[in-house]
Order: sequence, then C-alpha cells, then structure tokens
Amino acid sequence: MAEGDKPGYLVFHTFQSRIARQEALENTLESIRASGFPDRGSSFARLLNSCSIENKSDVVLAAIQYIRSVEKEGNTPPRDLRRLIEDTGIWTKRSVKKWNVSLYIGRMLEGGPGGVGSFLEYPRRRPRKNSYVVLTEAGRDHLDKLSLKR
Repeated sequence: MAEGDKPGYLVFHTFQSRIARQEALENTLESIRASGFPDRGSSFARLLNSCSIENKSDVVLAAIQYIRSVEKEGNTPPRDLRRLIEDTGIWTKRSVKKWNVSLYIGRMLEGGPGGVGSFLEYPRRRPRKNSYVVLTEAGRDHLDKLSLKR
C-alpha cells in the first residue's frame, strides 16, 4: 500500500496544510500590524476631513473609534493613538506630541461637554486602562452629529 493510500493520510495532510496556511496568515497579519496599515494615516485623514472633525478631543475620540472598528484592535495605548493622528499629516509630529491624550480620554470617561453622558467606557472583562476604552452610545452619537454638521 502506497503512503498516500493509507487511511487517514489525506486527512492528516489536509489538517497540516490548514495549520500551515493559518500560521502564514497570522504571521502576515502580525507583520502588517507591526508596520502599521499601509494607508492608515490617509484613510483616517479622509475620515476626519469628510466629517469636519478638528477639535483635539473629537480627533482622539474618532481615532479610538477608527482603531476599534476599522483596524479591529482591542488594546491601543495612547502613544498608538498619537501615531495614527501623526500619520494623517494634518498635524505635525511635534504638535501631536504635546497633546495630552490620556487627559482627553479621562475627560471623555467622566462625561462629555454640557452634561452629556460619557463618550467612553471600559469594556467588561478588560483591565480599567486607557488602552482598552471603547465608545459608548453617546460617543458614537457625538461623532454622528459632527459628521452631519458638515
């Protein structure tokens, strides 16, 4: 009996090739994440421009939404938010470096302007760190209103 004719041979090698393909895909995605998405800065800049988002805290809120929704990242330290904002080319690296992203996040966790509910919250079953914040319904509504004003 040839090796390819043995029972389970085909199943075993199909399983091995799926594992290899999955590992290759994961390695590719990891490389993309490590180097940054190729067009992430210009894509985010188009979003900001099309929605007329200019206020620093609104830009930070939009950056969090973009990274959570588009890039599907669940853990994003403030330095990564800053890097995305720098990648837009709208602001210089030097000016963005002065932004206190953690302060903006803290204020949006407490509540929005004019007594509006908080725009950010910590997700369940995650550490209570700024790296994990997600938009609340009020935060998404706020971004929607900004995009409708243009």
